[in-house]
Amino acid sequence: MATLDGQNIRYHEQQAGLAISLAMEGKWQEAVNANKELIERFPHDVEAHNRLGRAFMELGDYAGARQAYSRSLELDQHNTIAKKNMGRLSHLGDRQQAKKKIQHHKVSPEIFVKESGKAAVIALEQPAPAEVLARSTTGEEVSLNIAGERLLVQDERGDYLGRVEAKYERRLVRLMNGGNRYTGAISSVGENEIKILVKEVYRHPSQAGRHSFAPEAAKGFQPAVRKGMLRYELDDEESEVTDEEVSDDRGDRMGDLGFHEISAGG
Repeated sequence: MATLDGQNIRYHEQQAGLAISLAMEGKWQEAVNANKELIERFPHDVEAHNRLGRAFMELGDYAGARQAYSRSLELDQHNTIAKKNMGRLSHLGDRQQAKKKIQHHKVSPEIFVKESGKAAVIALEQPAPAEVLARSTTGEEVSLNIAGERLLVQDERGDYLGRVEAKYERRLVRLMNGGNRYTGAISSVGENEIKILVKEVYRHPSQAGRHSFAPEAAKGFQPAVRKGMLRYELDDEESEVTDEEVSDDRGDRMGDLGFHEISAGG
């Protein structure tokens, strides 16, 4: 096992950075190799084991993922990322052959640069069964589909993921029926819960002046606001919206999409 002298610290930082970059580019087999190389030199690196587990999950190698996350828990029994993913893996077999029949489109966090009133993180109600959510990954593109008065979210396989929470649903359905268009991506996913990041990408002229989500209360507004601390006046009955808006800061944008989890193997 390598000691963390100056040279090894630099190597560790470079190799970890490479593993993270490969994961963010969707080069999962290369990410497996990079993390394995790092683990050979630093076998007690919990985050490397978590990243290895994440890469195996993306490749559909659930046995490998289970082994990697189990090792993380041996090293750190309280590691929340490993616990969460072991829970998800409990709903999957050793290998799900259908997982990679399609190439998932990962949404770049750059498209979620905040424009006031145009983006929000939304928790889904009536989420899909845990075995469906277990196949979902952060950054994966989703679609919003109107079904009567409901707004349902589906992944690229066409699987139902959940229903947009009530405080957004009616307003978004009305705006979409009026011609607005939205893009979405999975922000975070757990065993029984899922959140998506939604952004308005086109505002129909008939919806001019109508915000999709709560606008900034003031210049420099930060998104880390507890629900109930702020009230916004919108143009209809759905005036109380205290959502977690997307920050202009790149780190916050990536965090909202769950990309911070990639660096830690979440």
